[in-house]
Amino acid sequence: MASARLDDRDSLHAAYPREQFERDAAGNADIKTEVLSGVVLLSAPDAAGRFELDRANRHVGEIAPSGDTVFLYPVLGDAQGGLAGTRPGYGNEEPGRGAKAAPDYEAFLDRVTDAARSLAPRRSPGRGDARLQGERQ
Repeated sequence: MASARLDDRDSLHAAYPREQFERDAAGNADIKTEVLSGVVLLSAPDAAGRFELDRANRHVGEIAPSGDTVFLYPVLGDAQGGLAGTRPGYGNEEPGRGAKAAPDYEAFLDRVTDAARSLAPRRSPGRGDARLQGERQ
């Protein structure tokens, strides 16, 4: 598990390096992939803008759990909004390699910070909380 700050891009680069992004994005781009690789945001940012994230894998058919975490996976083409211009054999470099991946990497980190900002802080259950009502086993 790593922590990063919303306003510190270097901390994001350390928590999710470009090389890992390239491996994950290339694997996720495979049409036959059954498991997506990316990051899971484990906490909302604190007052200093620090949040926790970790590498994670999810099956393509897995339903996103409702709760306090968000799973994000990279795909090549984040900067363009699609996969256009990243397919090998059409005059472009191999996906996930070289300069083509740089805008995608930065766009993915933008998605991570946007998602972190949208997370609500965890709340402990207190007296009268609906989660504490009902029979106990």
